[in-house]
Order: sequence, then structure tokens, then C-alpha cells
Amino acid sequence: MTKCKYWDCGFCYAPDDIKTNATQSGCFEPEHCPYLKSQNQMKLFNINSTVKVRLTKFGTELHKKDWEDFWSSVGRLDENPYQPPTPDADGYVEFQMWDLMEKFGSHCGMCKEQPFDSVILIDHKETDTSKVLIEGDTATIMGVKYQRIIEPQSFYDKLYGLLQSNLDERVDTEEITIRVLNLIEENIPKPYEGVGLPEYSVGWNDALHTTKDKLR
Repeated sequence: MTKCKYWDCGFCYAPDDIKTNATQSGCFEPEHCPYLKSQNQMKLFNINSTVKVRLTKFGTELHKKDWEDFWSSVGRLDENPYQPPTPDADGYVEFQMWDLMEKFGSHCGMCKEQPFDSVILIDHKETDTSKVLIEGDTATIMGVKYQRIIEPQSFYDKLYGLLQSNLDERVDTEEITIRVLNLIEENIPKPYEGVGLPEYSVGWNDALHTTKDKLR
């Protein structure tokens, strides 16, 4: 749990406008304290939302090149000359988060020339968790509903999980899983080969290849 900056020797020194569950100035059940919980809470952020960054000279050059490469590729650069983004009074330029990632993501990293300053501005309204409603496998964030997607397990993972939950812990589950997969592969029929095969043999061979691919 995050250490509270208002805690000292068992007493709570939070200002009156900070909501806590202190009792007679004593810190009471800190794990249930509203203030401390708020400090530990992860914020949700939609990458369609806007952020502000200060572009470096390198970043401005990349932005221009990206624009010119696109319009040149469709032969319409003359109709759409580059116009640099207009910064605000503090020098910040606005992007949707996904757009910022797409344009500059590959240039961000250690020992790289940075396209923008490392400190970015995020509107606190965009991370307002009071606008989030979670219902089962869906989450409605600021009026937009999102469906949770669970990646399907591979055949290997399913088999491994089944064996692990039913075999003695002294058994090497991974080795047994691989041995079972090898046995299955050895007993898959061979594909048809040769010239002038009937048309259905193409589908047969495709099915065999797909089956082998799904085993791993």
C-alpha cells in the first residue's frame, strides 16, 4: 500500500478538505481510507483522448516527413502542402494518444533522439473513473462501450492445463504434453501427393496442414 503523506506515528494530519476515515485524529483502518485508496487507484485512459506534448526539432521534422511522404504517395502533395501543428501559449501541441503513438512510437526509447519532451499533459477529465461503468465483460467509459476480448487458448495450452490439473505434481507436465502432441502428429494421415490429383485433395491437404498448425 502507498505510504500516506499525512500519516505520522499513528496520527492523521490530513487537511479538513481531504476525506479520510480518521477517528479523533488517529489513523483508523488505513486499508479502508478513502484518501489512501484514491492514491492507489489506477486510472482508465482512452487512447482516443487527447494529450499535449512539446515537439522537439527532430519531432517536427518527423511530423513534416510523415505528412509529405503520405501526400507524395498519392500524388497530391502540391494540393496539400505541409502546415506545422499550432502550439499553445506554452508550446504544447495536441494529438490523440493513438496518433501520437503511431507517428512517434518507433522513435521513443533509450539512447534515441526524442521527438517530444518526456513530460506530457493529460486532461484529468479523461481519466475520471466516475464515468466508468463495468458490467460483466463490458466496460462503458465516458459513454463508449467496450467488450472484453479473451484470446483463445492454443491446443497445447488446453492440453497442458488439463494434464496439470489431473496428474500428480511429481509428473513432468510439459514433457507429457509434448509426448501426447507428438503421438497425435504421428497419427495424422499423410497429405495426397502427385500430379493430377482430384480437386477434393486440395481441401484434404489444407485440412491436414491446419490441424498440425493448431496442435502447437
